[in-house]
Amino acid sequence: HGLSSGIVNPTAIFSGSLGIGLLFAIISYVGFEATAIFRDEARTPERTIPRATYLALILIGVFYAVTSWALISGWGDEQAIARATDSGSTFLGDTAHRYIGAAGADIITVLYFTSLFACILAFHNVASRYVFALSQRDVLPARLSQPHDRHGS
Repeated sequence: HGLSSGIVNPTAIFSGSLGIGLLFAIISYVGFEATAIFRDEARTPERTIPRATYLALILIGVFYAVTSWALISGWGDEQAIARATDSGSTFLGDTAHRYIGAAGADIITVLYFTSLFACILAFHNVASRYVFALSQRDVLPARLSQPHDRHGS
């Protein structure tokens, strides 16, 4: 069907459910603020943190736009909507199977689930960093901001 033109077509952009589109856009950017809680590791946080945050926003936006466009282009505009509606949970795997075969689809599935594990691990890391940072600023008990004597964690 060729490459999708929906990415530059205003009627396609504003069609569909605005709420679901906004929800997907917001969820896609969850985690970009993590640069601020790692400021203790930066040599010059006043310069490094804003750069890292803006770079993360740009890279995340470009990555999601290009991959979404490629996924839709793989099926064509109309068929992509039908496939995503009928089998949304396997849409990525079906697309991978179509273009790179069963082995490629299996690899994509493994990478997908390991990335979910990485997201969960990152969430716990960020949550503990928030507790650490808040306790350093006397919002939480100071005992929570003391690193382990031997491990430094």
